[in-house]
Amino acid sequence: MLNNHSMMSAIEELIDDVVVNDTNATDFPDYDINDSFSHFEWAELAPVLVVYSLTFILGLVGEFNRSTYVCERVRH
Repeated sequence: MLNNHSMMSAIEELIDDVVVNDTNATDFPDYDINDSFSHFEWAELAPVLVVYSLTFILGLVGEFNRSTYVCERVRH
């Protein structure tokens, strides 16, 4: 079994081998959360919005039809 000192030495060796990525030396991040609330890429969002909207509407219509059919069968 490893003692605490040898385990810490192994962890320190692993940490020393980590390479730091210094390629992004800009002062400001590329992502601005406040800008993301007011700016939308509609070319990317529109197709997905259409597909999900149609799926939602078809799901509602299907559930309405199914529940209407079941209610009619239960009443008679």
